[in-house]
Amino acid sequence: MSTTQPADAASTEADPNAESGDEPAAPAKKPSPFAGEDWGPRAWVRLFRDLYFTFDRRTLGFTRILLGFLLLMDVCHRGRAWLDMYSTLGVLPTSLNLQRPQAWGAFSIFNAFNTPGELRVLWVIMAVNAVFLMVGYKTKVAQMAALVLHVGMNGRVLLIENGGYVVNNLLILWTMFLPMGDRFSVDALSASLKRRREATAADLNDRSDMLAKGMERPYVTFLGFVLMIQIAAIYYFNVVHKTGPAWRNGTAVHYVLYVDRMTTPIIGLLRDHVPNFLIFFMTRTSMAFEAAIPVLLLQPLARPWARRGVIFMMCTLHLAFGTTFVLGAFAWSCCVFSTLLFSRDDWEIAYATMRREGRARRVLFDPRSGGALLVCRLLKRLDRFELLTFVAAEGVPLGIGVEGASSRTSMLADLIEALPLGPTLAWIPRLPGVKALCEAALAGLEKRDVSGFFGLQVAAAASAPLPADPPEPEEPALRGKLAIAAAVLGVAGVIALAVYRDQPLSGVLMVLGAVAVLGAVLAWVDYPVLDVRVLRRSVFASLREFLIMAMFAGAVNQALVELWCINKRIKVPQPEALRLLSHKMRFLQGWFMFSPNPVMDDGTIVVDALTVDGRHIDPFTGREPNWDLSHPLGLTQIWCDYFNRIQLPANSAYREAMKEYMYRLPQRTGHPNDAIVSGDVIWVKKMNPRWGETEPYGYDKTGKLFSFENPAAQPHASR
Repeated sequence: MSTTQPADAASTEADPNAESGDEPAAPAKKPSPFAGEDWGPRAWVRLFRDLYFTFDRRTLGFTRILLGFLLLMDVCHRGRAWLDMYSTLGVLPTSLNLQRPQAWGAFSIFNAFNTPGELRVLWVIMAVNAVFLMVGYKTKVAQMAALVLHVGMNGRVLLIENGGYVVNNLLILWTMFLPMGDRFSVDALSASLKRRREATAADLNDRSDMLAKGMERPYVTFLGFVLMIQIAAIYYFNVVHKTGPAWRNGTAVHYVLYVDRMTTPIIGLLRDHVPNFLIFFMTRTSMAFEAAIPVLLLQPLARPWARRGVIFMMCTLHLAFGTTFVLGAFAWSCCVFSTLLFSRDDWEIAYATMRREGRARRVLFDPRSGGALLVCRLLKRLDRFELLTFVAAEGVPLGIGVEGASSRTSMLADLIEALPLGPTLAWIPRLPGVKALCEAALAGLEKRDVSGFFGLQVAAAASAPLPADPPEPEEPALRGKLAIAAAVLGVAGVIALAVYRDQPLSGVLMVLGAVAVLGAVLAWVDYPVLDVRVLRRSVFASLREFLIMAMFAGAVNQALVELWCINKRIKVPQPEALRLLSHKMRFLQGWFMFSPNPVMDDGTIVVDALTVDGRHIDPFTGREPNWDLSHPLGLTQIWCDYFNRIQLPANSAYREAMKEYMYRLPQRTGHPNDAIVSGDVIWVKKMNPRWGETEPYGYDKTGKLFSFENPAAQPHASR
C-alpha cells in the first residue's frame, strides 16, 4: 500500500486554519502570460514608434552605398547623351528652355551650364560626388549636393522625364533627411580613429568603444512613417488605376512585351515563345504584388516577416521590369527604396549567418612601427565580427603578419577573409598571377621604411581623452510640458500669420525662426544641463522634422490633385506654397504606370534626311532610315521618351531646336559630307500583336510631323 497522501489531504494538514469538513481549496490560477506587461499609453506610443518611426543605422549605411552606386551608374549611363540633352548643341538648349519653360515653376541647376566644356566638368563633379556618397565621405554634404545636381539633371529636359525620374527624385529627397553616414562610411571610420588612439595590443583588443554613444540605438524620425506612406502609395495607386480589360483578363503582359521602343533585346528573342499560362501568371503576380505591398507595409503584425515580404516583392517586381524594359532609373531606384525596410532582426540574422569561427586569426604586429599600428587600428574597425585578435611581437617581417601564414600573400588573404564579406574577395590574392604580383609588392614594402616616409609614429599615450557624452534627456515636468505646448502653438500661429501675409521669403524665415525657438525650448525642457552641443542638436532636429512634415504635406496635396482615382471624384485645391514644394524640383506623385490599360500600340520617330552627297540618313542614328518596327529598336530610355514626346502637338515649340540638332550632324561625326540638306520627320507606328498572335499589325508610315530644309547646306554640284 502506498503511503503517499492525497494532495487535498496534504494541503489540509498544511493549513492550520483549515477546518474538518470544509471544501478543498481551489487550485491556484495560472499567471497570465501578459502579467507584468505595461499596457499604458506610453507603452503604446513606444510600440507605435518602434513599428513605424525607426531605422537601424546599419540599414541607412547599406542604403547609402547602394544609392551612391545607383547615382554613379545613372551619370555614366547618361554620359552617352550628355551633350545631346543638356548642352547648347543639344535638342533643347538652355536659352529655349528658359524662354519656353516645360512645366510650371520647374527649377534646374543645369540651366547654369551651357557649353560642352561646362557640361563635361559638371559630369565629373557629379560622378565624384556619387563616389563620395557611396563611400560615405562628407556624407551630408554629398547628400545635399546629390539633391541639387541629380534632381536638376532629372528636371532639365522634361521631354525625357518618366516615373523613374520622379522616384529617383523622391529617393534622394527623403534620404537627405537621414544620417546615412553613421555606419559603413569613411566619416564613421574617421570619427572612430579620432575618438581613440590605440597604442597597445590590449587597446586594439578592447572593442567596447567601437561606436560613439547613441550610434547603437535606432534612429527615430517622422520620416519613417513618411517613407511607409510613400512606398505604399506608389504601389497602391498603381494597382487601383489598372482598371482596363487587359489587366482584368490577365493578358496585359502580352501587349507590353511587344512595345519595341521600350523592350530590351533579350525580350525580343524570347517573347514569341512565352506560353499563355506564363503571361497569365506574370500579369496576376504583378497585380498581386502591387496590391499586397501596401497592406504588408502598413499592418502592425509580424513586422520583420512583413517587411521581408515587401522587400522580396519589390525587388522581384523591379528586377523583372529592369531586365524587360528601358525605364531609366525607375526599377533600380525602387530596389534601393526597398533596402530602407531592413530591420535590426535582419542584421542580427546576417551577423549570425556570416560570422564563422573558422575565419578567426591572430594578427601579429610590431608595436614600434607606426605604420603597422595604423593598419591594426583600421583592421579593428573593419572587423565587425570580432574575429581578429591582436598580439604585439617585435621584429615581425613587414611589421604585421598572421600567425600560421605561410607567405606574405597568404597573410593578406587571411586578413581579408576575416572581415565582413571578406570571403568574396579573399580568393583574388591567391590567383596564380595575382599572387606573384602581391608577393613582389609586399616584399618591396618590407624593404622600405613606410612609417618614416609617411611620418607615422606610435602614440605616447594609450588613448586620447574621450569627449564628454551629452547629457541624457529627462522626463519633463508639468512646467516643461506647458512650455512645449506653448511653443507648438506659437509655431502654429506663426505659420498662420505667414500664410495670411502671403510674402514667401519673409514667411519662410518667420516659420523657420519659430521652429528653431521650439527646438531651443525642447532642449531646455528635456535636458538638466544645457550646453551648446545639446542646443544645436535640438534646434537642427526640430528644423529637420519640420521640413519633413512640410514636404510630406506637399506630397499629400500633390497626390490628391494628380491621381486620377481622386481628382475625378473630388477637386482638391493646391495652394501655391504646396505647389512649389512638389513642382519646383519635380517631387510629383502620379502613380499610374501602364494604366488603365497597358500600351497597345508602338511607335518611334524616323528621319529621312538627304545629305550633301546624296545619301539618305537618319541623323539620330547615323544610318539609313529604319522603317522596321518588328523587333526591339535598341533605344535608350532617353531617346525612347524624347521621340515619344516630341511627336505630340503640345511639344511642337521644341521642334525647331530638333532641326538645329540634326543640322549639326557633321560636328558630331567629323564628316563634312554628313551635312543635311533636307528631310522629313515621320512618326512611324504600329499596333501590338493581338492576344494569341506574335505579328504586329496596322503599320502606318504616313504620319509626317514636319519637313525641313537646311539653308546653310547645298547638294554637291555632281547631283
